[in-house]
Amino acid sequence: RFNTIFGFSRSVSREQFAGVIHKDDLPIREAAHRDAVHSGNLFYEARVIWSDHSEHWIRVKGGILFDEHKNPVKLIGVVQDITEQKRFAEQLERQVRERTAELERKNGELEQYAHVTSHDLQEPLRKIRVFADMIREADYDKLSESSRLRFSKIEDAVKRMSSFLRDLLNFTMLNREDQLEEVDLNQIVEAVLTDLELIIAQKKAVVQLDTLPVLRAIRIQMQQLFYNLINNALKFSRPEVAPVIEITAGMITESERNQGFHLDPHLEYSRIVIRDNGIGFDPDSSGKIFGMFQRLHSRMEYSGTGIGLALCKKVVMNHMGALYAQSEPGKGSAFIILLPVNSMEQ
Repeated sequence: RFNTIFGFSRSVSREQFAGVIHKDDLPIREAAHRDAVHSGNLFYEARVIWSDHSEHWIRVKGGILFDEHKNPVKLIGVVQDITEQKRFAEQLERQVRERTAELERKNGELEQYAHVTSHDLQEPLRKIRVFADMIREADYDKLSESSRLRFSKIEDAVKRMSSFLRDLLNFTMLNREDQLEEVDLNQIVEAVLTDLELIIAQKKAVVQLDTLPVLRAIRIQMQQLFYNLINNALKFSRPEVAPVIEITAGMITESERNQGFHLDPHLEYSRIVIRDNGIGFDPDSSGKIFGMFQRLHSRMEYSGTGIGLALCKKVVMNHMGALYAQSEPGKGSAFIILLPVNSMEQ
């Protein structure tokens, strides 16, 4: 079998075995034998060329036996034909290269699309700012007190939208590590509540907020995370019942650390809970709700695309954390966020 793997039908000399090894792989074989004399272990992979000019891969693995004077006297080992393995690996590698190239092409298109979209959306925002500035300079004093307040809110909304578009563009252009920064979650939630102030006022909602931690994270993703969770708490409120949303913060419990979330045992985790008094949901659906396009209610009952909680899950996992929910029908819901306070420095 040894002879057959090397392409011979009969026993031949050691020099003849070496003679069929591909010339580009001979240095690999020679280096492996030199090292084996010192280490006692021989290992190498190389190509051999049979008499029909076909190319085959071999793997040689063995050990050196030494005499009492530590001189090498015998080599014992095995040789394997790994041609099929190599061909499969080469095919897989080629597919990976092709798919990587295709992915890079698509990512490039997405970056270009995000850049163009952000630029196109910035243009009308610039016009709004220009006309707003003209109104402020010429007619602001003529406005009533309530109109001035509304006008200021328009200006603030335009500024936030413009800032969001810049962040979105940066998000598509930068590597994940480049986006890490110290993020004060209190500021994040404050900005989210400002964005949602209209629906908060309409529903007469009450938001009770603890002091939240400062951690190293991706700012725009934290914005997305808290916006979606707080917006959900407002959206899925009970009819005729004013929403009450409690946002509390503490440290992870030992039971949570052992719940199979695959958390890093060397890191400290902050535990942030967003609790509401809304319609709730069946506990059996607590895992389902984080799936892409998963909905527990029809669009006729509640609007939405079904991707908000999937996005939240993705954001938390991207930050080496965990997200889960607890709920009962008619008794509100709690979304528990576990985020490392020191992981993103690593």
